[in-house]
This record gives sequence, C-alpha cells and structure tokens, in this order.
Amino acid sequence: MLEPDGATASERALSRAAGVSMPTLRHYFATRDELIAAVFAHARRAALVHLHEIAAGALAPVRESVRWTLAFVVDGLTRFDLAGLHALGLRVGLRQPALGPAYLADVLEPTLSAVEARLERHAARGELRAHCGRAAALDLVAPALLAVLHQRELGGAACRPLNLQHFLDAHAEAFVRGWSP
Repeated sequence: MLEPDGATASERALSRAAGVSMPTLRHYFATRDELIAAVFAHARRAALVHLHEIAAGALAPVRESVRWTLAFVVDGLTRFDLAGLHALGLRVGLRQPALGPAYLADVLEPTLSAVEARLERHAARGELRAHCGRAAALDLVAPALLAVLHQRELGGAACRPLNLQHFLDAHAEAFVRGWSP
C-alpha cells in the first residue's frame, strides 16, 4: 500500500504482494477501504511503544526535549516510512470520506496525542504556556511532517533541497520561543 501506486493497485496485485490468494484477501477485506483502514490500524498498534516513549518518556529541559521529540518523529517518518503512510492517508482520506476518520484515528491523532501529552508535562513544569495542548502539538509536528513529505514523497529533494537538520533546529527554537510562558 505504501508503494507509489499502492493506493490504486489492483486487488490481484495486492493479494500477490500479501502472499495470499484473491479469495483469501476478499474473505478478510470486503472492500479496498477496509484493507486500507486495516493498514492504518496495524500501523497504530506497531507504533504504540514509540508513542508511549514520546508521551511518557523522561523529560529533559524543554529546548532539548522539543528537539528530541522532533528528531524522534522525523526518524519515524523517514526510517520506518511513516511519511509514506501519511501520504497514503492524506491521498485516500481527502478523497474517500470513510478513510479520513480512519487515517486520523490510527495515524495522525495518536502522534499528535503523544506529543500533546509530552508538551503538557512541560507546561506543568512551567516551561511552556499552560494548556498549550493540541494547538502546540500541531504547531510542532505539522511543519516537520510537511518538510519530510516535501523532500521525500513530493520529490523536493531533487528540485528544492532542504537541510532537514537545520530546519528542525530552527523550528524547535522558534517553537520554544513562541510557546514559552
């Protein structure tokens, strides 16, 4: 499903990729939407330990913690191809109403919730504005996600390269300045 044409691949191609027969694939997934939703749910289950690390892991001082959080999220996007999963989710979720909520519930929201929990712990220590919550989580994650999608899935690395490390450092610093109490 994460291949460039995976969202539009035939059921025959999907069953071949999964190493099962078409009847077996249809037995478990009556529709392509069910199969894609199952991919999202599987990704959420696989990411639980990492999401817990973001939400409940040890806290360093806020600048270091924010930078670590960004690096951790970007590592997942790149090394574990979660950027491809987000690209799939956005592609199908914006066009197929039933898949938007599945993408949100199983892919995007778990990340945002974990980051939100971490940022709220910093707010409780007085290092970030009180009740920064969801807005701060979106403010931290969205630019990093867009930068990775720009460079990888959209081909920006070839036509408009970005020094991702420099971008993340600048973004982390701007985030801390903007959300400091």
